[in-house]
Amino acid sequence: MKPELVDPVDWNQIVEQIDIDFGDGTTRKLLGNHVPVSMERGKKKSFYLIPARWTSLLEKDFDTFDIMSMGIWFGEIAKGRIRLGISIINNLSQITDSIIIVSERAAQSFTYGRSILRESLLEIPPNLVRGQRVVVMDRQDRCLGLAVLSVDANKVSRLAKDRLVAKNIVDIGWYIRRLG
Repeated sequence: MKPELVDPVDWNQIVEQIDIDFGDGTTRKLLGNHVPVSMERGKKKSFYLIPARWTSLLEKDFDTFDIMSMGIWFGEIAKGRIRLGISIINNLSQITDSIIIVSERAAQSFTYGRSILRESLLEIPPNLVRGQRVVVMDRQDRCLGLAVLSVDANKVSRLAKDRLVAKNIVDIGWYIRRLG
């Protein structure tokens, strides 16, 4: 499909979802000097960030090419919600406080698609709430992926060690499992 500039109405919905989870202005910071473009892929729509100077290329005839990607993969819309691409999550980790830190053992499990249990959680900001998406990182500040909290942060200490704290959404091992 042909890439095109993102419809402002669609983009406002994406901005709202990201900024609710990761803080006001987060999406603007992620964009930097890039422009969002989209490409239809069957029932899904993928989003990419391209340098602003590339926008003139969008007017070109791409009929002889099957474009699969361009710029930085931002994510895709799945079930009415933006699913951030793994390539943008590291940038996100640099500009948000919605981060949880997990043990080394949990980090390894998380990269195999597993979720986070109470015993594996090392740090969680007290203001995070159930249903909120968070960046998952290890002690060495390596970005591992995204998860959604299954409990409010201020209630985590009440949980038993084997209780679920955050469900894996996407992790750095996803590409290998998907394409491997």
